[in-house]
Amino acid sequence: MSGSLLIWQEANLYAGDNGPNNSKHLSLTNIKIVAAKEVTHTHSPGGGAGQIKLGMGILEAPEVSFKLIGIDPQTMGLFRFGDSGLQYYTLYGVVRDKLTGAAIERKLVVRGRITSVEESEFTRERPSEQDHMISEIMSFSLIHDRREIWGYEFSPPRWRVNGVDTRSAENAILRI
Repeated sequence: MSGSLLIWQEANLYAGDNGPNNSKHLSLTNIKIVAAKEVTHTHSPGGGAGQIKLGMGILEAPEVSFKLIGIDPQTMGLFRFGDSGLQYYTLYGVVRDKLTGAAIERKLVVRGRITSVEESEFTRERPSEQDHMISEIMSFSLIHDRREIWGYEFSPPRWRVNGVDTRSAENAILRI
């Protein structure tokens, strides 16, 4: 029986559009992609022996965080307080199948807004770093080996899994 062991090995981020000056392949140290997490409510039934966590059918607000080594004026310029400031951020990753050696493309396209840029304190012993948070995400698409695994749209509301819109029945009932 064969299987695979997929390890995320390398990454590059384009902050803003895909212009050549927006590539962060030399300064990107880490990135945390969107999590698929449903909002839950803990219910304690009056006659029950225990609690249950109920899925409420909505996705928690997605966020993406990333860290760059050094100072990056280009990403600092994407922070626009009080402005819509929505931008596209594209992550390209190399996932390696450790059993076959095959390199597989991982891609995340996010449309959101940088809501936080924090620079580490200066010290002569190590280079500074900048932490970034992308929030107010209006859409994202996570693609593995050229197939969309997850797709999200805030408006109109969509949640796609393996290319299938799982909200189509609800949207039809709501006439949206």
